[in-house]
Amino acid sequence: MTQNINQGITQGEINSSLIITNHRLNGKNFLQWSQSVLMVIRGRGKLGYINREIPRPTIADPTYATWELNNSIVMAWLINSMEGHISRTYLFFKTAKDMWDAVKEKYLDFGNASQIFEIKIKLKDIRQGSLEVTHYYNNLKILWQELDMYYEAVWGEGLEHNRFMTHLNNECLYEFLAGLNRELDEVRGRILGRSPLPTIGEAFAEVRREEKSRLVMMGDSKEPKLMTPISNRPTESFALISKGPQPQKHARNDSGSTRPWCSHCNRVGHTKEKCFKLYGYPEKNQKDNKTAMLSSTTADDLDVRLTKTQLETLHKILGTPTTHGSLATQGDSTLFHTYTPCHNKS
Repeated sequence: MTQNINQGITQGEINSSLIITNHRLNGKNFLQWSQSVLMVIRGRGKLGYINREIPRPTIADPTYATWELNNSIVMAWLINSMEGHISRTYLFFKTAKDMWDAVKEKYLDFGNASQIFEIKIKLKDIRQGSLEVTHYYNNLKILWQELDMYYEAVWGEGLEHNRFMTHLNNECLYEFLAGLNRELDEVRGRILGRSPLPTIGEAFAEVRREEKSRLVMMGDSKEPKLMTPISNRPTESFALISKGPQPQKHARNDSGSTRPWCSHCNRVGHTKEKCFKLYGYPEKNQKDNKTAMLSSTTADDLDVRLTKTQLETLHKILGTPTTHGSLATQGDSTLFHTYTPCHNKS
């Protein structure tokens, strides 16, 4: 151990975890597994042990012990990143390079048309649905990256390379826009109407801004509407602000019929042109006065939602109408918790 430390192998490196990735090789995920494994091995400076840039020295070479130690560490990383039924078949290899080559030969097949076809099917069928745009886009991006691993074409540099990259971008753009939900048709149309087409990253950013804007607007519209003190029903406050109350406006009652509405006293049962508070009660016979008073008191002030029996009981409590339209004082005041006469003693 002292010799290894003196040769540049730290105690921390020797004791480091032998599990280097959560992507365990299961026979169907070589692309993801290999990228994850290579990233860690490269980051720890051991890539030369699987690509033979660090060749195996002879046993007499003074660096042999260091090489053998590092080779064993890399082999342990590979073994521990595989499923048990796969790792058992690679336990008896002598070098990390031999093990890596055997895994590649068995599980890597860039010409495997069935794997390319499977990715294409997923790209064709994937839709946003209930996902947020960001989640939907990330799902697509994973499939695009997997598909890129199967492309063997080398387009070099210059004009041909730029044309090929533009073609790939447009293909991704079409797939992304095709799977968006219908409520994003407007922003989809704006993007497709541009020439040249934007990059897939630019299109995603614009769609995401549109989604956030729509969510804010929908959040405002979901706020509870104002409730009128008379009817206890939601009112369209925006319409009232823009148009104002109209003299002949009618309100729909619980039975489905409409009743006149007064813009002066804000009550139902009559219009502003016939409001007694503006023009006084008409000088007619006592029967008309009594009817007007009852209409104003019961239907307007209370917005009647009582049965006939309940109204009769209320009249008995308050008193009966007199011939002058006011209420007599023979009602039973003991039925109230508090009782205070009006200022004019009526």
